[in-house]
Amino acid sequence: MVDYLNSIFLLLNYLIVPGIAYACQLALGALGVTLIFSVLRFSNIAFGEMMSSGTMFTIFIIWGMQAMDMSFRPVPS
Repeated sequence: MVDYLNSIFLLLNYLIVPGIAYACQLALGALGVTLIFSVLRFSNIAFGEMMSSGTMFTIFIIWGMQAMDMSFRPVPS
């Protein structure tokens, strides 16, 4: 029984949660581009740069948290 629980938590922590997080990030970017295009009637290319800089900032924060041995226990960072 313990092996089944371990495999379920492994599946959740390494496949389901990162997949949902990545899908939410892409959906948020698509929503932002759609809103900008609907208001301005032309595509703003700088929106992708804003998304990538936000992702880079988040990765640096996660690396800093890992260096200080900080994490959220249910979800691996």
